[in-house]
Amino acid sequence: MKNKFSLIFSSIAIVAVMVVSGCGSSEQKGNDVANALEDLQKELETLETSNLYESIDGNFKVNFPAEPKVESQSIPTEVGNIEMVSFMYEKSATEAYMVAYSDYPSAMVEASDAKTLLEGVKSGFTGDLQVSVIEEKEIKLGENPGIFFKANSESYFVVFKDYLVKNRLYQIGILRDGSFPNDEAVKAFIDSFELINK
Repeated sequence: MKNKFSLIFSSIAIVAVMVVSGCGSSEQKGNDVANALEDLQKELETLETSNLYESIDGNFKVNFPAEPKVESQSIPTEVGNIEMVSFMYEKSATEAYMVAYSDYPSAMVEASDAKTLLEGVKSGFTGDLQVSVIEEKEIKLGENPGIFFKANSESYFVVFKDYLVKNRLYQIGILRDGSFPNDEAVKAFIDSFELINK
């Protein structure tokens, strides 16, 4: 059964559908080696706590911290029902990881502008969750347009990347209560997202 936090995350996703080398002294080199070993240890810990998850139908792979729960919902919209497939892992009652994708009618996407569509997705998400965007930028996944944003309220903190691949919208994000996810979590999960067939 989903907890309250997970339900909020899913609901907001639905709303979005709707709308190493160097020089120096021996001491410095020793420090560099120690730092490199420390970084390697962190990378190994990240790999140990991540699981490569592949969705053939979704055409993506990503490192979830553990096996996600998969759900499919039909969302009524102005252009007809849109199926949203979501992959959710709840690390705790206050932290959730999600990937979701939805296919829009090709004619609708072709008649619009990708930047406008992605801005609408971001605005729908942040507006419904009532969080304020503190950072955003345009990004790409190969040649596919996307948007990255961080937003928060007093309680909710989100880091998201959304991509438009032809007529498919991908949403990849982490939602936490109380603080933003750390950079290691963002790198291990959100930044690991790739298309299988590019």
